Amino acid sequence: MGYIQSFELTGFQRDLLYVIAGSGRPSGQTVRREMETHIDGVNHGRIYPNLDKLVEYSLVTKGSLDQRTNYYEITDRGKALLSQRRRWENRYITLPQVLAFATVAMSTRTGIPVENGFLSKISRFL
Repeated sequence: MGYIQSFELTGFQRDLLYVIAGSGRPSGQTVRREMETHIDGVNHGRIYPNLDKLVEYSLVTKGSLDQRTNYYEITDRGKALLSQRRRWENRYITLPQVLAFATVAMSTRTGIPVENGFLSKISRFL
């Protein structure tokens, strides 16, 4: 398979790649549980075909922990793809903008108004 660009992946596949990159060598079930915390409709029939595609694209390797459990690990090609994607994203959204978006999102989630010293109240969690 030829080299694939991050734009050619589905958003779901990119999200899987991020989860794997941040989890070391997770099992498929670990990946599924993590994805379920953020996305509705995550099931066996959606996770495993997309993990297999990432393996096919050489972005992830698949290994065996035991007879029933596989693990997934990001490859150097997968790391490069995420790095290129991050550089592209940074052309359009800067870190201060991301922090501002995150502040508003956390304020909305916690109910603490931004103008009410929101950052000082959540700083212990950062």
